[in-house]
Parts: sequence; structure tokens; C-alpha cells
Amino acid sequence: MSSRAESLATAFERVNAALVAAIEGCSDAEWGTISDSEKWAIGVVAHHVAEDHSLLTGWVQIVAAGTDVPAMPPGFVDQYNAQQAQKNAGCTRPATIELLRANMQEAAVLIRRLTDEQLDTRSSVLGRAGLSTEDVIQHILIGHVQQHLASIRATLQTPRAEARPPTLSENAALV
Repeated sequence: MSSRAESLATAFERVNAALVAAIEGCSDAEWGTISDSEKWAIGVVAHHVAEDHSLLTGWVQIVAAGTDVPAMPPGFVDQYNAQQAQKNAGCTRPATIELLRANMQEAAVLIRRLTDEQLDTRSSVLGRAGLSTEDVIQHILIGHVQQHLASIRATLQTPRAEARPPTLSENAALV
């Protein structure tokens, strides 16, 4: 086993554990609080992260195999995220935590199986040439969790007039 792969897998597990702890600590009102950054309910943000583990782990596998992850048309990512947010407007905390843990485990297993040679393999990712598999893990897979976790934490620390969970129609209207 590669010590670099082990270190990356452990870092991924740690940031996911921090996300799980943050959402486990949310009240029902906080779960529905609209995030300052994404403009989605915190629960939707967490579910987005959980679902995207599989997509981003797929990118890790693609790059490790020496293949490019093709660029996407302008606006595609925003449209995809909006559709995903609308679909997950009614997600529950237990289902989100279960999905986070399951997809984190699958990703960590895959990362641990990578060799140093695979971690050094470079490809183009979404039009950015020369990214290594290690870069994709650190900056895209782990970075995705870090970015949204920071947003959730910042939102939870922002004083609110009266936090209440948005209705399904309010959540859907945000996307």
C-alpha cells in the first residue's frame, strides 16, 4: 500500500467526519437554514456533497487510468447543481449522513488502492491540463468537502433573525 494513498484517504475521511459532525449538530431549524454561499438549505448542501462523492471519485479513477475528464459546456455545472438541489430539497439528515458515510467509505477504499504511479498520473480535468490523480483527490474530492463544510460552518455562525426550515416549495424556488 502507498503511504501517500493512505494519507490522502485519511485526509478525506477526516474532512467527511467533520462534515458529518457539523450536520449531526444542526437543529432542525439549522438543517433548513439557507446557506450564505450556495443559497440552498444546509441539508441540501450536505446531500450535494454526499452525492457528488461518487461523481468525483469517478474522476479520480479516470485520471488514475491516464484518461482525460472532458470539459463541460458553459453553465452545465450550475444547471446540474440546480437540478440536484431541487431534487434533494426534502432530504433528511439521517439519509444524508448515511449517504455521506457510504460514499466516503467507497471513495476511501478506492484511494487506498492507488499506487504511487497512479497518484502521479497526469491528465486534463475539465480543460485544466496536467492535473495528477493526487491533485484531483486533494483539490477536487477533498476540496469539494472543505469548501461546502466551510460554507455550512459560516452559515451556522451567522446570527439569524428567526431560523425556520424552508418549505419544499421555498427550497425548490431557490434553485
